[in-house]
Amino acid sequence: MSIIGTLLLAALGIGFYFVLGSEAVLLDGLFTLMGVPTAIVGLYVARVSREAPTEDYPLGFAQARPMLELFKSLFLLGLITLAVISSIDTIMAGGRQIEGTSMVIYGGAAMVACFLFGGMISLLAGKTDNSLVKLERSQWIQDGLLSGAIGIAFGIVAWVDHPSVAFIGPFLDQVLVIALALFFVPLYLRTIASSGKQLLISAPSPKLRDAIRGSVEEVLRTESFASFSVASVYSGGAVLVDVEVRISDNLPDHAEAMDLKHRLETVVGQITHHVEIWLSYFPAGRETSED
Repeated sequence: MSIIGTLLLAALGIGFYFVLGSEAVLLDGLFTLMGVPTAIVGLYVARVSREAPTEDYPLGFAQARPMLELFKSLFLLGLITLAVISSIDTIMAGGRQIEGTSMVIYGGAAMVACFLFGGMISLLAGKTDNSLVKLERSQWIQDGLLSGAIGIAFGIVAWVDHPSVAFIGPFLDQVLVIALALFFVPLYLRTIASSGKQLLISAPSPKLRDAIRGSVEEVLRTESFASFSVASVYSGGAVLVDVEVRISDNLPDHAEAMDLKHRLETVVGQITHHVEIWLSYFPAGRETSED
């Protein structure tokens, strides 16, 4: 459904570009068109990321999600850069007059369609925490806001009879492209930074790390362990918490170890979603990874 909707809206935007020559509409259409490969690859990534870890990939395949988000954001950032460069060239050449009423029709139709598809995805996905579903849903909302902004801006220029408004008419298309770039570039830069940190398996923020450590220590203090250590990192869309425990007595049996792991997952899961606990036991006096 999402792929079909993306193709229809991309065809609408690119078609209006060839009729009107609007760079803002072309950018809108290309933004939408980018959703096709993202949706196709996203289906594969969603399946692969749920597969169990293997000997070659002991942390599983969750890293595929931030990798997809990283490459998509890099591509769109490059697309915006090219659009801004083209818009500046057009402004320097004196601008280009675009027929306003047709732009309003395009903006309104595309905005309604984007919000409709975004709403349908939300209903079908329910309350899922899948980051790829959230990414696709937010992309539809962004496309709808983009289309609506284009229609409103051209409607003001087309229907407000005032010399100061009419003056900007030949440059409105290019000004919109630059304004949209100023809005979207920080969003994509944040996505690139966040995805890059996850791919590098970086630690969560100090605040989240302290909260995780505190909740783990609260559970472990109820046990008779000699000592323990806690470390947490991002792995794909999940937080991996490595708990290493030193014990003075005999190693616990499997049932006791699984019970402790379940209790740790419960308390840490109240702080952040998508938690995976790695629990290791060491005899007292043996060095762990933090020694």
